[in-house]
Amino acid sequence: MINKNRNLRGATIAAVATTMLGGASKATAAVPGFYMAGTIGQSSTDVGGEEQALMDELVVATWESFGFNVLDGESDLDKSDIGFELAVGYQASPYFAVEAAYIDLGKAKYEAEGIVDNGGGPMDASSDLTSDAKGPALSLLGMLPVSDRFSLDARVGAMLGKSKVKFTASLQGESASESDSESGTTIFFGVGFTWLINERVGIRVGYTKFSDVRSALGDEFDVDRIAAGLKVSF
Repeated sequence: MINKNRNLRGATIAAVATTMLGGASKATAAVPGFYMAGTIGQSSTDVGGEEQALMDELVVATWESFGFNVLDGESDLDKSDIGFELAVGYQASPYFAVEAAYIDLGKAKYEAEGIVDNGGGPMDASSDLTSDAKGPALSLLGMLPVSDRFSLDARVGAMLGKSKVKFTASLQGESASESDSESGTTIFFGVGFTWLINERVGIRVGYTKFSDVRSALGDEFDVDRIAAGLKVSF
């Protein structure tokens, strides 16, 4: 009789445990509906030595246009920066979602320092140029659930970006600056994955490429972005 009761209790515990595990498994599955997402990532612009050399020529020409001779100088180009993305989306099924977002791709920065002379003796001079791109975006996402917690995704979309360029020149501690902006549509695509912590909250990681981002200087460039953040479903 004692063994029979023990077997009954064991069977009951096993059944309850199985039910709880099954419920937990279902709870981690992606839930169709609205969600919010936010990521922070590093953006890298595809500019290099050729673009830096062109900027060097532009800086020298600018100083010469004001009557200065450039005696010496050096420059640096930082093409990477930290940006962010805030998004609101609707997941229609485990395999498809549409998303509206605001994306900031960060800045690319050129810096030059040197010595100039307009006949009154050598003077310290510097020139800085920063270029950024940001704006609203709309994208479509296709998702492939690998397990209850883990899914792969691919996206394609368009960003109505605004690019702003700011040029600052300094001479002996006195500075002046000018800025200009340009708007244009940029196509982007990306791949990534989402790992669900629970039914509502997941960790999102992804890579996105933005093609032909238009600069206020009149040229176009590509931006690669690697980012991570959270996705919260409602």
